[in-house]
Amino acid sequence: MAGPRFALLSLLLLAASAHAEDVAGVVYEATNAARVPSANAFVIVHWAGRRPNFWHYESVCIQAAIGRSDAQGRVAIAEPPPLRSTFLVFRDSAAVTVWKPGFDDAYELRRPGEWILVPTKMNAEERASYADALTSLGCADAKGFLLPFTDPQGVLPDFRRALDAARRAR
Repeated sequence: MAGPRFALLSLLLLAASAHAEDVAGVVYEATNAARVPSANAFVIVHWAGRRPNFWHYESVCIQAAIGRSDAQGRVAIAEPPPLRSTFLVFRDSAAVTVWKPGFDDAYELRRPGEWILVPTKMNAEERASYADALTSLGCADAKGFLLPFTDPQGVLPDFRRALDAARRAR
């Protein structure tokens, strides 16, 4: 009887093993009927999963990173080393948030490997509130303190300045 149990355990461990998931694609701006590459859009990626706990699954933030699209709208962010153990973590797909001042993410227009920005329809108060929400993105440590994004392109200071400007526009 050890054979089927071993096979099941092996299958579970393989399914739960963490593997790197790099994120790459193109950010576009959709204005009128045209789509053009969006330069300098901020792209935030969260790698997360679920780990079995006593009576439920707990969410685990594996890592978070920030990058920026280039002049052709292209973005590529490699998954950084995990912040914590990924043993028995059932990974979710990487979650991507795209933000650029003056634009909103048009989720409904997305296709795999691309993100669409449209001119914002939010008023100044709503834009400031959204900027406040963006400041809390990232992974938290065991005490709940927000850890800085992995920032391979060095864009985090620009991101914070853009968020501050959006909040001051109230």
